[in-house]
Amino acid sequence: VVLTIGNEILTGNTTNSNFELIGQRLTEIGCNVTSQRTVADIHESIILSLTDLLDQNPDMLIVTGGLGPTEDDVTRKALFQFVGTDAEFDEDYWKELQARFTQFGIDIPESNRNQAMVPKKGDVIPNRVGSARGYKFEIDGTILIALPGVPVEMETMMTKSVIPLIEEMGITPTTIKTIRTTGIPESALIEKLEPVLKIKHQCTLGFYPSIYGVDIRFSHQEPKPVLVLASRLTGILGDAIYGNEKERLEDVVVQLAKDKSKMIAT
Repeated sequence: VVLTIGNEILTGNTTNSNFELIGQRLTEIGCNVTSQRTVADIHESIILSLTDLLDQNPDMLIVTGGLGPTEDDVTRKALFQFVGTDAEFDEDYWKELQARFTQFGIDIPESNRNQAMVPKKGDVIPNRVGSARGYKFEIDGTILIALPGVPVEMETMMTKSVIPLIEEMGITPTTIKTIRTTGIPESALIEKLEPVLKIKHQCTLGFYPSIYGVDIRFSHQEPKPVLVLASRLTGILGDAIYGNEKERLEDVVVQLAKDKSKMIAT
């Protein structure tokens, strides 16, 4: 399960791109993301959300946002209270932060001292591209991961620390296939595929319409059911399929024009 924290997300000023990336990365390595929640930078709301999500007994709870140096970044205190740990000041990391700021000719603000606070109970997740480190706790069998909300920092820490941790847990990668179609409305597409869909294909299946067409995404822990379903769908849809996975319609059209020595005018 995933908890994103930030007033800017709830007001619509910021897109929740962090969950989009986390969801994609976790799904790719075989995880089943069952729940996602966004909450404001309010101490009590964070505690309540952590309690509710932990009651779902997930293997892992990933939290993003609210680890910065400003007053509205309250996640750190809420987390430490929720876990039941005291905080201590990491003098070595504070000196490291001071040195980083000095390299850029900047006097480090005192507010950054918050980012040198670490839990007495729990582990620290390094941040190679920013100043806010993450945390790792274990509560009643659930691993709780806290990451900063800055997307580039969060993504780096997911890649370098969190994903390897999950892979060590023995997760089996999921086989995922996306077929991209155009020229057929979603309802007509489903009707056309009804004979195949009635067959027990074992895959998790979803239809995702857009202005370009409809994507069909299906997955399974084993590759064979995915390959069989892909073959059946392709046989029915034929030329309505313009690509697979992340191929873009405009790129396919341009490539076809190049292959046929045709010119496109706009």
